[in-house]
Amino acid sequence: MKIFLDTADVAEIREFAASGLVDGVTTNPSLAAKTGKDYVAELKEICALVPGAVSAEVLATDTDGMLTQAAIFRKIAPNIAIKVPCTWDGLKACKALSQQGAMVNVTLCFSAVQAMLAAKAGAHFISPFIGRVDDVGEDGMTLIRDIRSIYDNYGYKTEILAASIRSVSHVLYSALAGAEMKKPAANMATRPAAILNLDIRVPLEMSLRPTCDMMSPRMPSCLYAAELGMNKLRNFFSFVEMRWRPCSWSTTAWLVTQFNWIARRGPEVGLWPCQERSERRKTSSVPPFGGTSAA
Repeated sequence: MKIFLDTADVAEIREFAASGLVDGVTTNPSLAAKTGKDYVAELKEICALVPGAVSAEVLATDTDGMLTQAAIFRKIAPNIAIKVPCTWDGLKACKALSQQGAMVNVTLCFSAVQAMLAAKAGAHFISPFIGRVDDVGEDGMTLIRDIRSIYDNYGYKTEILAASIRSVSHVLYSALAGAEMKKPAANMATRPAAILNLDIRVPLEMSLRPTCDMMSPRMPSCLYAAELGMNKLRNFFSFVEMRWRPCSWSTTAWLVTQFNWIARRGPEVGLWPCQERSERRKTSSVPPFGGTSAA
């Protein structure tokens, strides 16, 4: 499994590249703008630090504009991969660039059919946004497995670059979905540096859990309930924003169900303060963290 950093911060890339664990970098103009540097100049620095593919994203939305910008990026270094959106114009640009021998990363992929079309267009990488798929109540890892199956069925050489990574679980399941070396392409993951740090830190935190469990038998279930509540709250608002369909009874029923759960359980799992719950705790004879009651 290869690891790609999703950043344009040269200092950050230098730090992680020194570990020998970074196989490439994905960038975009928005990430570069945060650093305050020229995009092309920054790409030159990144290509010098990382021998693997460095994705440079085009801003144009039409095929001719994409090809014009790609010509500029390809002069920077031989390990530049041109990142184009998964649109009809993007797929046309992908086909033309792949015929010229350029590496192409087709991004903004949200379905297995889009991934199949990108592979047919000659994409070197396909970037399914699994985190954003999760945000709208679907399963991003199912998308990765479906793409893996299609590519294996038809022998496509396109490499799956799991993008929009949100958690260590995304890393694990991306690896399990098809990282075997015998397959024609290994699953990869774009990794914000924060998640890469989390990969290393999580085992230490897990080793502390038995101590926490002895101190508070109820703490693990409370933490789980709070996490579940936050996920439901996030999915609720994401669904309203991105996929609201007024004519769909099933969608309306789903939204009502989620809203009722949040309204009923929100205070209990700590999504917002509840005065009544606070007062009840003060008068309760049950100790809050497994200790002895004051009474």
